[in-house]
Amino acid sequence: MSFKEEILIDLVYKLPHLWDKKDPNYKDKVAVENGWESISQVLHMRISNVQYLWANIRTKYLKERRQLKNLPSGSGAQKTWHLFEKLGFLDAVIATRKTKGNILKSNEESSSSEIWDELSVNEDGFQEETIEIRSYMDDDDSQTPSTSKHRLQGSSPGWLNQPRLLNVQS
Repeated sequence: MSFKEEILIDLVYKLPHLWDKKDPNYKDKVAVENGWESISQVLHMRISNVQYLWANIRTKYLKERRQLKNLPSGSGAQKTWHLFEKLGFLDAVIATRKTKGNILKSNEESSSSEIWDELSVNEDGFQEETIEIRSYMDDDDSQTPSTSKHRLQGSSPGWLNQPRLLNVQS
């Protein structure tokens, strides 16, 4: 499979409208379809299989790239994926975004926290879970408890358990 992957990378590289959003033909559906068609003919594969293989290769590259970026300074040399260097052309078009979350990073020196968890079942047959996290920090940050509902296994709303009358006509 590695040989086909290398050929696929070379063929995709030659058709920037398949991978570069800045290319004028990137949004041209006919040009994109023709590009995948020509690659599928060279590789003797279905278009869907070629696109699936490309998506896997690209995802693997992004994962390897992220792992290399997150290596601590002074750590030993890591073995890289054999196709990593061939995919370097994607660096120009890959934009990494910072993630945002609502969980504060805890500072061990200036904070301590209490966590409590409460489970209850409401009248609809849903399990209601309340998790409250109280964090004591130097700043006066407060967090609100989060609540989520889950259907309990084997439980159902009360109206489902009531007997029903059936009209049987002969």
